[in-house]
Amino acid sequence: MLESASCASNSGNSSLSSSLVDASIQVLGSLLSENDEVIETWFLLGCAFQSSNDLEQAREHYEKAKGMMEKTKKAMEEEMEGRGGFDNEGLGEQIEDVDIQIDDISERIEGCGGGAEGEDMDFR
Repeated sequence: MLESASCASNSGNSSLSSSLVDASIQVLGSLLSENDEVIETWFLLGCAFQSSNDLEQAREHYEKAKGMMEKTKKAMEEEMEGRGGFDNEGLGEQIEDVDIQIDDISERIEGCGGGAEGEDMDFR
């Protein structure tokens, strides 16, 4: 739906684009209420809110996704350390991928106005 909204927006149909973004937010919100531990749902909600120009909501959802990604990275690093640094399952590459995703989310947060300096976020 978000991709369709982008296509509609590019073709000049802003009414359809807005409707698709709103529908995306509703569907993703439903998914989030069923399971709030899926990073992709938080990220996509950030994208949807950014598309609707609700930058505060977008930033909040991106920050939640980033916090979850950072926890994932830490767990992966701890798992690799527990193996004495031995990487027989490609964890090193996965950690690098997570780093790239964290950087991407950080850029999106900055694009939404960033966060307040020293602002503590609760990522429970």
